[in-house]
Amino acid sequence: MRRAGAADLSVLLDVGLAIAATGLTALALWLPAGPSGTAPAAPAWLLAVLSLMMGAPLVLRRRTPLVMWAVIWAGAITQALTVHELPQGLEVVVLGAACYALGAYSSLRRSAIALVLAVPAMAVCALASHGNRGTILPFA
Repeated sequence: MRRAGAADLSVLLDVGLAIAATGLTALALWLPAGPSGTAPAAPAWLLAVLSLMMGAPLVLRRRTPLVMWAVIWAGAITQALTVHELPQGLEVVVLGAACYALGAYSSLRRSAIALVLAVPAMAVCALASHGNRGTILPFA
């Protein structure tokens, strides 16, 4: 059985990781990037929501890793469909932390389910990030 202090420390670490991941994702989205060196053409509120969708779920990494994985991929899909850019740079660090957490805190069966869900998500991201094809929202 775990001690109360160890449980409190793990919760604090998860919250800290989620805050850091949200900040890294926000930096990646708001700083000029890509070959053109321009910031994404999207409203600030959307960039804030995307940052939260891709960083904040890491707080759930120990309790519900599959939910964490699904929400982060929903953020990546939303980013690709609206901003037309794949996660890159600092966002890849966040995705790497999510991948680790899924493998470390989930069963093999749930990890396999996540892999099956990630394949069509990657396809949607790849198609939507290439130009204006697949656009859902008009401001990108």
